[in-house]
Amino acid sequence: MVKNNWFLKFLSDIINVRVDRSRIKETTALGAAFMAGLKIGVYKSLDDISKNWQVNKRFSPNINKMERLKLLKGWSQAIKKTLI
Repeated sequence: MVKNNWFLKFLSDIINVRVDRSRIKETTALGAAFMAGLKIGVYKSLDDISKNWQVNKRFSPNINKMERLKLLKGWSQAIKKTLI
């Protein structure tokens, strides 16, 4: 999903926050590697790890509140229908 620009823009609009995509797309594996490195002392702290992170692209919310609420209402209705 992180490779999909439309999805990340939509996510940003829906949750109303900026979404930053990492330069490295496989962040799950990278996160596990960073945690292992922290455990064995390659990194001294989470701050040391965060210095390795770089943004690839930023997605900022750009829809109005009424449109956001309309989309969220539709999502909520879809979820309710799947649970019935």
